[in-house]
Amino acid sequence: MDSTSFAPAQAEQRSPDHNDAVISMQCERHANVVHEVRPMILSIENLQRIWEVGKQYKTIFGHDYKGDFWKFVSFFATVEDDQPAKSNGLFWVIDDFAGMFYLTNINAPFDTDVHFAFYKSMGTCKTPLIMKALDYCFNKYKFHRVSTEAPLFSAKYTFQQIEQLGFVWEGRRRSARYFDGKYFHVNYYGLLRDEFVRKNDPDGIGILDNER
Repeated sequence: MDSTSFAPAQAEQRSPDHNDAVISMQCERHANVVHEVRPMILSIENLQRIWEVGKQYKTIFGHDYKGDFWKFVSFFATVEDDQPAKSNGLFWVIDDFAGMFYLTNINAPFDTDVHFAFYKSMGTCKTPLIMKALDYCFNKYKFHRVSTEAPLFSAKYTFQQIEQLGFVWEGRRRSARYFDGKYFHVNYYGLLRDEFVRKNDPDGIGILDNER
């Protein structure tokens, strides 16, 4: 497989370009620092960059790929014999591969699974950036709800941040993720569009009704 075998699933999937930023946010602590979120095309070159940055951690995107790059690639795209790879979702890169924001299991306009991965410290900008990404997700694709998950081997702050963002615990899938020789339960969370609006727009000024 080479970079030419990947066919972007939607127009949103473009090469990272500073002019393509869907989110641009000034850092709270450093006025001269602007964080950007841009669409990412699924090329082998981009996936190798993510792989090289991410493999320093025990898991990548909550999965243990055992050092298998092509198993890692299968998270992003489905490959069939003699066919271009088909994207498994929509993917955005944060800054210069400091992290990623991505959607999988897209069932527009009802629901989607939303994920975030950070490879560099974002300090106090991390939560506001995620909130802006959720705002973009609800506004751009008009989802009724978004879902996320966290295996129980995740760091404690992962669960705290999910709840701080407004996600509500909806259940647990038992022994659903294998890591480090053990099976772990996975917690599932959901966030409704109305809940997001009430949390971030208490005065009812309609932040999600504005066209971006």
